[in-house]
Amino acid sequence: MRRFLIAIVAAAIAAASLPAQAASAPGYTLRIGTSEDLDALSPFLAYERAATELFLMVYDSLTEFDAELEPSPGLAESWSVSPDSLSWTFKLRRGVAWSDGVPFTSKDVKFTYETTAAAELGLYYGFLSGIESIETPDDYTVVIRTSGPKANLLQNPTPILPEHIWKAGVADLETFEDPAMVGTGPFRFKEWQKGQYFSMVANPDYFGGAPKVGSAVFSIFANRETLAQSLSNGEIDVALNLYPDQMAQLERAGNVTVRSFAGNGFTQMTINCWDDPASGGDPALLDARVRRAIDLAINKQDLIDIAFNRGGVPGDSLIPPATAFWRWAPTGGDARPFDPAAADRLLDSAGFSAKDATGARLRADGSPLSIRLVARAENPREVKAGQMIQGYLRDVGVAVKLSTLDDGALSDAITAGDFDMFIWGWGGDVDPTTMLSILTTDQIDGTNEPRYSNPAYDELVARQYTLLDPSERRAAVYQAQKIAWEDSPLVILAYDLDIQAWRHDLVGGLAPVSGGPVFYANTNVNYLTAVPVSGREAGSSSGAIIVAAVAGAALMLAIIAFLVARRKRGGKASWNDEK
Repeated sequence: MRRFLIAIVAAAIAAASLPAQAASAPGYTLRIGTSEDLDALSPFLAYERAATELFLMVYDSLTEFDAELEPSPGLAESWSVSPDSLSWTFKLRRGVAWSDGVPFTSKDVKFTYETTAAAELGLYYGFLSGIESIETPDDYTVVIRTSGPKANLLQNPTPILPEHIWKAGVADLETFEDPAMVGTGPFRFKEWQKGQYFSMVANPDYFGGAPKVGSAVFSIFANRETLAQSLSNGEIDVALNLYPDQMAQLERAGNVTVRSFAGNGFTQMTINCWDDPASGGDPALLDARVRRAIDLAINKQDLIDIAFNRGGVPGDSLIPPATAFWRWAPTGGDARPFDPAAADRLLDSAGFSAKDATGARLRADGSPLSIRLVARAENPREVKAGQMIQGYLRDVGVAVKLSTLDDGALSDAITAGDFDMFIWGWGGDVDPTTMLSILTTDQIDGTNEPRYSNPAYDELVARQYTLLDPSERRAAVYQAQKIAWEDSPLVILAYDLDIQAWRHDLVGGLAPVSGGPVFYANTNVNYLTAVPVSGREAGSSSGAIIVAAVAGAALMLAIIAFLVARRKRGGKASWNDEK
């Protein structure tokens, strides 16, 4: 009996001492630190990953991804498809309102899809390919008819926009933005201070249940060492985009959970393939042999180890390993390992066999083969990668003029087609269509930054999402990747390692999505479940927790004393009747 009572006391003290998760904390701000800023507030204009994450929080799609990345109800609460797979009927939720109070209806869905398809702008345009017509028989029904079976219709993340706001911008979507970001999502947009932060407040009327926190703010850190230190100091709850060399120190703290996983994206060197007279690219780069030679000349493993501090694995084809089912990996004769000798032979065959006394390759007119490479000034690791690439290409006789630009200036150069090569990155999606579409001809002036065009590639990308049999579709996806690999408009340097961390003594309710990330996970589930550790929402200190622990223990001791006294007087403890 004595041992049992002592165990109860110990359990009471331990339970009172452990941090507990609050059921909800409408006054608490979830503080997230990141190195990535927004580029625009409009789904027609934004391409940065941070913007797509914001869209997940303030807008909704017809269907959304759950914690296992399976399609689940969003603004559509149910759906059905015709026997010929050409007609989809979505039943919408009733009682949903935009953040300005206007009711959401089927007309908003029709407007969003038709406007996005007609504009051919932004990251979401590719998801609407194959849609032939959209009908709205009533305010809560949407009927989508397709020209052929559409395998990715339920994986469509296009944010639904309010017609009553966006119809004013249809004439010029390249400049129009809704600064209030009127949406239906779990959060309402508050403000954006470029280079500093963007913030939002919880939507108490969200149809999926209000978030457990009252607001969320993303602080932008130019320096990831400062980002990690801010997490250690408790100035933020969550840190995203960390470097591998920061993991050990954070884990040693004991109050930080660190997640490291293969991200669904890559860092690439984009090569100008635009063959128009208006192109500002070097004509030598129009030859795929030159582009393949550049790939062969780069020691990607060393580049990752040194420039990226082991933050990834060497890249090759367009679909990252994180989306394993859809990924084609070049093997055998298709493989392209680091091989400067092979690069030399390709450059010779492309007409650049002549060299000057220093070994630098010459063009047919006797001028040196010199190529411009731009790295982003804000990213020191990409700058270091550029310096290493400069050395690798020098070894095979190609001179590289390295320069740095800020993101805005580089974006302007890309839009004008005035570049030879630049280093940046792309993030993927659950469905392969996103990554494949960045190189389709219809995305020139959009996501197709190298301005690459291959009709065979375009046909495969258009066909793959019409194939309902997964194995048939995968075969088409594989073939498209192989074409892009052979043509090499992108030299994929590394599949990025993604590292996220959070202070589990400050915030709880977070769980990896499908074994991978917590945030930037193609779903908003963790923004809905994030909750401060008990006491945090009221600003209580660790001293208050200790007081609670002592008080709880004292209460238990009082109860025990009373029960022992009863036993001495002949009373029975209710839990010991059988003894």
